[in-house]
Amino acid sequence: MEWLQRMNAWAAPIAEQINTPIWVVAGAAYGFVALVVGFLGDRARDRWMKRVEVAQDSLVVRAEAAEAAQRETRELLAEQRELLNQVLAQIGVQSSAAGVEISAESEKSIRDTVETLAASSDARKHAALEKAAGGDVLGAADDLERLAAQQRAAAKTAAAATAETFREAGALAFGTDTARAVRNYEAARDLDPDDADTWNQLGILHLRSGRLAEAEDAFKMLLNRFGTNGGYARGAALLNLGTVAQARDDLATAADFLNQAFEAYGAVDSLAGQADALNQLGLLARDSGDLDLAEKNHRLALDICKLQEFEAGQAANLANLGTIAQLRGDLDGAEGLIRQALAHYEKIGDIGGQAHQNGTLGLIAQARGDLKTAERLLRRALELGERLGDAKAQAASFGNLASVAYQRGDLDEAEALARRSLALNENFGSLVGQAACHGTLGVIARARGDLDGGDACFAQALGLFEQAGNPAGQADQLANLGGVAQERGDTGKACAFWARAHALYAAASDAKADVIAGWMRDAGCPEADAT
Repeated sequence: MEWLQRMNAWAAPIAEQINTPIWVVAGAAYGFVALVVGFLGDRARDRWMKRVEVAQDSLVVRAEAAEAAQRETRELLAEQRELLNQVLAQIGVQSSAAGVEISAESEKSIRDTVETLAASSDARKHAALEKAAGGDVLGAADDLERLAAQQRAAAKTAAAATAETFREAGALAFGTDTARAVRNYEAARDLDPDDADTWNQLGILHLRSGRLAEAEDAFKMLLNRFGTNGGYARGAALLNLGTVAQARDDLATAADFLNQAFEAYGAVDSLAGQADALNQLGLLARDSGDLDLAEKNHRLALDICKLQEFEAGQAANLANLGTIAQLRGDLDGAEGLIRQALAHYEKIGDIGGQAHQNGTLGLIAQARGDLKTAERLLRRALELGERLGDAKAQAASFGNLASVAYQRGDLDEAEALARRSLALNENFGSLVGQAACHGTLGVIARARGDLDGGDACFAQALGLFEQAGNPAGQADQLANLGGVAQERGDTGKACAFWARAHALYAAASDAKADVIAGWMRDAGCPEADAT
């Protein structure tokens, strides 16, 4: 019957809407219609069916409207995703150009914050996001900071919402304007102290600026307030507390924190976090003289970064593996790894990374005796460091150029460059940097025949390396002190210094151990047989 077909057609969309089999809906309708027909006859049935048709038409209209709304939502989400990716790409390019390396944990925080920003229905936030996508990331941060200030002044805006806007401004400025990012994250923290990411990002910014006490306070707050029951916050807090300890040259404390961080990240299956922890543990092992452990950690971290397609992480671990090969005397292997790292840094536009790798390639050229190439590469590293305003990169470049000038026989230029490096290292408190400069000044003094001056510089360098817990540096200065003692005719003292240097080099599998062993045999040192 025609009316039954019409009833089925009417029941179908209703059944779909309420997720019920069509026969249930239709059966109920049939029973009701039969009741109506039985009482009112054909005329009533016709009137009822007209109502059914009207209801069916209404359902069709509503279904079409719902489909249109879903389509618009899908299109909006796609548009938001595209905008989000454009903004994140701009942040990455600009932070790399500024020489700021953003860790995996900070990158995740920035992505989450920008995703929240992209999903906002606030037209002012959308306009800021468009500006950032177009390349004016700091201009967008300015706009958001002004909006947050307006929200804070308006009593009707909730503190959490205002804090979110400050966090968004901080995330945009994170990679290019440290002071601005700190200002915004501090405002967010004051308004909403219960956000773990705010504490972590703020601590990382303080650490970047060399404010170790402030960084430590932020990371301890993160650990004690959010990380006592495990989770990602615990891993992040422990990792960064380890980095603070490492910056203070407290290697034992750093190792304890970093190993705890690796375990905490493993408990929440965070590969990115484990890669960060392994990279830091590799650097720590290298500074402690254990090159085998350092290589193992960096190779594991590199594998994870490849799996995650994390370019910056691959670059950093390749560079660190290159430095290890260089310390072992494998110049060809070192150069290959460093050039791979440089290619990654160039790909992502990281000028700081490029500066460091050019400097390392310069040292490799110097070790091969190619002083012209070495100086060209080291001056390139200095130029990039000066462009970034990176005092550490400049200090390293001046120190390395001093060594090249010394090899060229220009002692006056070598001393001037070494003193420029020393002044910079003293400004930002690098014990290792200061120690290396005193060592270079000692070599220059010795070359001028000033054995007392050389002795004093080497002893000062040794003390600083011991304070920093750097066995490789200690070994170099012990070797130098042995050389001065031998030049003075005190073979016994020379042998004692060289024996200590040999033990440190051998423990680190450093190729210099063989050189020291040769000196000891030539001098007739009683310890020579043990080498």
